[in-house]
Amino acid sequence: MLTLTERAAAVLAEARSRNGLSDDVGVRISGESKNGEEPSYRLTFAAEPAPEDLVVHSGVTSLFVAPEVAGQMQAAVLDVNDDGDGITLVLRGKPA
Repeated sequence: MLTLTERAAAVLAEARSRNGLSDDVGVRISGESKNGEEPSYRLTFAAEPAPEDLVVHSGVTSLFVAPEVAGQMQAAVLDVNDDGDGITLVLRGKPA
């Protein structure tokens, strides 16, 4: 199931802190696919998972994976990309 790199965990912890959120607030990953295209993913902070979310604990971070993207997250890793223009979170290893 979905895992989180140490760098991604640090970026999320910093974002939680900047937004005044406690450490127990999780990260929800959801998405949608339009016209058969590859889904677009959305990461948001959430105090609790939605009723049908899959909950994954990665270190001190709880990940709430929405059912519509759970299948695509089986072998994915949430990581950080620093391209010089800023840091972005990226999913690596997701199915093509």
